[in-house]
Amino acid sequence: MPARVIFIGLDAAELTLVSRWVEEGRLPALAALGAQALSYDLENCWGTLPTAVWTELTSGRSAG
Repeated sequence: MPARVIFIGLDAAELTLVSRWVEEGRLPALAALGAQALSYDLENCWGTLPTAVWTELTSGRSAG
């Protein structure tokens, strides 16, 4: 059976705010998903435009 994968990208979301709201119980669905999922904080070098991250994500290649 193939693995089931879902990708959720929170474009322009401030991680510190989202984390705080999850801890405060304001985002229960996101908290439940995070409790049973893997996550990765995507980093982009400042040499590329902020919107280039989506191109980098889908292609696997640096826009720089």
